Amino acid sequence: MGILPWPAALLALSFGLGFPDIDLAIHYHRSIFTHSALFPLFAATYAGAAGGAFAFGVAVHLTADLFVQGWHGFALIKVPVIGSLGSLSPAWILANAFLCFLLAAWRWAGGPPWQRKACALVGAATMIGYSLLHEDKIVPILLMLVLGYAAWRLMRRPAQGRAP
Repeated sequence: MGILPWPAALLALSFGLGFPDIDLAIHYHRSIFTHSALFPLFAATYAGAAGGAFAFGVAVHLTADLFVQGWHGFALIKVPVIGSLGSLSPAWILANAFLCFLLAAWRWAGGPPWQRKACALVGAATMIGYSLLHEDKIVPILLMLVLGYAAWRLMRRPAQGRAP
């Protein structure tokens, strides 16, 4: 990965935090396309570490989206032509949030130790700040930390046959 381009990464992180809600512009909130790992996968694959930052921002947003007042109407994931995912919406959001955390960990895992630690600190601060500003609850922060840590641990596992 090399040295993370911090200005580009912070910009990508900020964009990722708001990206899922761009579907509000077309009056089709909670689109299956914007509330998925599809765009973060493209970004992480082609934009390197900054793409990982974008994926991380989307992961934080999606995790916060799990905490709605009720799973009906506006809260459900919408699929063009078909309608909504209905009761599968929370599972869709949770699975895609975790995939986005995995994409971020994948793009950030190869950097020097100081950079991985900096990513973890910026990531934790982002999770806490976003949750307190948008959700005003502690539970989303805890879930984000658990998902983010699990993804990080999966990406940090040594390959078979190599020493840890």
